Amino acid sequence: MPCVWWPWACQVLVVEASTTFVEFDLVSLEPRRLRGAMVEAGTPFSVRVTGHVGSSTADPAVVAGWVDIGAVVTLLAGQHRRSSWVCLSIGDRRVVLTGVVSNLGVEAPIERPETVATRNELQRARTTRLCTQE
Repeated sequence: MPCVWWPWACQVLVVEASTTFVEFDLVSLEPRRLRGAMVEAGTPFSVRVTGHVGSSTADPAVVAGWVDIGAVVTLLAGQHRRSSWVCLSIGDRRVVLTGVVSNLGVEAPIERPETVATRNELQRARTTRLCTQE
C-alpha cells in the first residue's frame, strides 16, 4: 500500500470477507499524488487485509455499514517496519487495519468496473443536497 499522509476522500463501494482476508473496493473522490504519480478522482482501487484485522474483528463490519449508507471516508495509509496499515475514518470513528496490500498504482484489471461511478456522477453526488422541500 502506498503511503498516504494527507487525508484523502474516498468512497468504499464493496466489502468482501473470507476466512483468510477482507477486501475493500474503493474509488477516489479527489485527485491525490502518490509515489510521484497523480491518481485522478474516480480511480477505483482495492485494499486487501491479509494480516491482523485492526483492533477488532468487528472493524470490517463497521466499514460494511459505511458502504450501506454510501458514506465518504477519509483514508490515510503508511508502513510501520514491514507491515502496511490503512486508516479509514468518518468523523471521529476510525478503523485501522494492518497487514494490507493494494492494487493502487499497479496496472491490473479491476474486477467490478460496473460499480464505479463516473466522474460526472461523483460531482453531482457532491453537490446534491439530501433534504426534502415542502
